[in-house]
Amino acid sequence: MKIEPAVKKETGIIACGVTVMSAVMVGIFAIAGHFDMTVLWGAVLGTALAIGNFFLMGLGVQAAADKMNGVQMPPLDEEDQEEVARQEEEATMFFQGKSAVPTSPEAQSAKRLVQLSYHGRMLLCILVLVLALVIPVFNIMTAAIPLLFPRLIIMGQGVVQKVKEGK
Repeated sequence: MKIEPAVKKETGIIACGVTVMSAVMVGIFAIAGHFDMTVLWGAVLGTALAIGNFFLMGLGVQAAADKMNGVQMPPLDEEDQEEVARQEEEATMFFQGKSAVPTSPEAQSAKRLVQLSYHGRMLLCILVLVLALVIPVFNIMTAAIPLLFPRLIIMGQGVVQKVKEGK
């Protein structure tokens, strides 16, 4: 699978943001007098996990989108075209969170792929955090906290975008 430029771009933005926020986090630990090498190694692990999780999410969404858009269909008569348009609209609404149930087989397949990606990524995060808890070289807090940073970065991007648009 070829990685789409949008996935690369957004992962780069998240990588920069998570790295900066992790450095600030380590600085706060140092200022508070709690810095040791476990804090640094935990931050490195957490940063890598947060960036990897976001990248894998992007790949999962890309694969789901490919399933939706890559469907080859025979020529349709007018009635079939209306049905396909209705299904595409339902799938679009589903991915925008406005509909609970995709009806077309392609939309259902894409939904299952996104769910599988989510569950796999969550399992990976849990396993890595359990390792960070068990292996004494890592500080569990500095390994777990960076997992929150991508969401904060995305929220910050939304705020900046609204300010630019003048809303």
